[in-house]
Order: sequence, then structure tokens, then C-alpha cells
Amino acid sequence: MTNFKKIYLFIFISFLLLLVFILSINVTNKYKKRINSLSNENYSYEINKKNNTFGNSELTSFYEPKPNSTENITADWLGYEIEITMNNDGLNDRYDYELYKPLNTFRIVTLGDSHTYGVYLKTQDNWSEKLEDILNRQLNCPQYKKFEVINLGVHGYDLMYSFERFKKRGLKYNPDLIIWFVNNWNFQNINEYYYPRREELLKMGYKDFNGKNSKFEISEKIFKELPEMYGKNGILDYQKKVIDNLRVVFKNRLLFVSYNDLGKTSEEFFEDFTKTEKRISFLKLSFNSNSSQELFFPDRHPNQKGHFKISEELYKNLISSTLKGCITN
Repeated sequence: MTNFKKIYLFIFISFLLLLVFILSINVTNKYKKRINSLSNENYSYEINKKNNTFGNSELTSFYEPKPNSTENITADWLGYEIEITMNNDGLNDRYDYELYKPLNTFRIVTLGDSHTYGVYLKTQDNWSEKLEDILNRQLNCPQYKKFEVINLGVHGYDLMYSFERFKKRGLKYNPDLIIWFVNNWNFQNINEYYYPRREELLKMGYKDFNGKNSKFEISEKIFKELPEMYGKNGILDYQKKVIDNLRVVFKNRLLFVSYNDLGKTSEEFFEDFTKTEKRISFLKLSFNSNSSQELFFPDRHPNQKGHFKISEELYKNLISSTLKGCITN
């Protein structure tokens, strides 16, 4: 190789390395900017009174999205506004579903909080919608011609509120399967204490998220108070009662799903139910917001890629268990 070619090759490789370095710096700076914009602000997670109904339950602070309402969600670090439109039953779904389940249809109801609801995302991008698309596109089942996945998730729900919503909205759809997405927040929380106490703390100057000290002040304080109010095992007993009540009113299959950082006590809690009844199962996903930051927004809610990842792992679980007899296209 001539000296000229060696020099040319050296310059070319150096240019490529410099380009890769510049691109990596830009990506890092963009991510830091998103994080900094989150930490420099005070966030307040208000339940929008215009778009939600209150008081239609024995639970004192229970709320639901209004049918055919529109919710606009944004954050400075998001960079754009998301419009979410509820269907005629107040569900974050693209379609209105018939109460009578069509013939040869496998119907799934999904429960959970904002990680199921799909906060910061268009309706078609939440994991319930993605799962419905994958099932209808990729599965060929002898007994099922169509799959429906009905999203009952609402941001801010604990286990009791999710169960209440299922009784009010989900049971009438006669689902073949419930997929209930659980995480550390709604597992250790009790909304009947949380929301009234939150109002008191707001008046005292506490913030949901304080950008000056990067703390979720209200949640941290309430989560310290809850064990004192309910006793060492009281929260677990409260959550167990919720699941036991669901088992009474719903007799078909039930799948609990969580990130892989739920915690030993919480995992054992759900695994105990799987030992009690074969129709109950538990799926631990392969990721969480700490191990897979590219799948999450800065506030640790799953982004579009995260919701798609959830739907993929759920699909793989279903075709190896509940829908094992189906053929993949």
C-alpha cells in the first residue's frame, strides 16, 4: 500500500471515529436535557375534574374518565401535546365494544394504572392496543376468528380502584382473560388514604415532585405513613382482599404482569395465587425503567417503544400458554 493510500485511509477512519463521537455526545446531551427539564420543575399530578367523574362508588376518592371525553397531556420535557380520546364507555380505546361478545371472539380486559392506560401516548400506541393488533395479525386459531383487548387502565389507580373499575366497566364484557399490570407504586399504595392525605399535604406546601431536591415529596411521605396506619402486614392484607374479591366475581383466566423489579415480597404475593389456582398466572417482564432507559420517558413511564415491548412479551406468553393451540402466521 502506498503512503498516499495509508494517509487517505487514516484520514477516513479518523473522520468516522469523530462522527461517531459527535453523534454520541448529541444523544447524551439530549437525554440529559430531558432529565434536567424534569428535575428543574415542580410537577403536580392532578386528576382532571373536567374529564373525570367522581363519587359514583362507595370508595370516597374513586374517579373514572368520562365517556367520549378528550384528555390533553403534556410535559415540558415531552416537547409536544398528546390528545387521548375516550370511547363511549370511558375507556382509552380506539373502538367501541359491544356488550355481547361476538361469536368466535377471544376477549381480553386489561387492568392497571398509567402504565396500562398509556400516559403521554396516543391511544393506538398503548400496549393493550398493540397486543390486539399483534394477536389479530399473527394468530390463526381454530376456535377464535377475532381478538379484542379492552383497556380499563386509569392513571393513579391502586389495586382496589382497578378492581372497582372492573366491576363497574369490565365484568359486563364477559372477558375470557384479564391481564392486570402491577408495579411497586400501586402495590404498596392505598388510594383511600393517599388522595385525602395528598390534599392535606398540598395545603401544607408539599409537592408531588419538587424539582429543587428531585424528590416525590408527597408519595415518599405517604408511603412512610401507610405502614404506621395499617400495620406491618396491613397493606399486604388489604391487597390480598382485593385479589380474593376478584377471584369471587371472575372465574376465567387471570394473568398478573410486572416489571422485573417488583421486589421479592410482591412477587411471592402473586406467585402464591398461582399455586392456589391453575387459572391464575404471573409474568415477570425482562426489563424495568432502570435497566432499559431507552424504553421509558424521564419520569419512568414506558414510552412508545416500551409499550410495544410489553405487548411483544405478553404475546409470547399467551401463545405458549392460554393460546397454545393457535398457529402463528
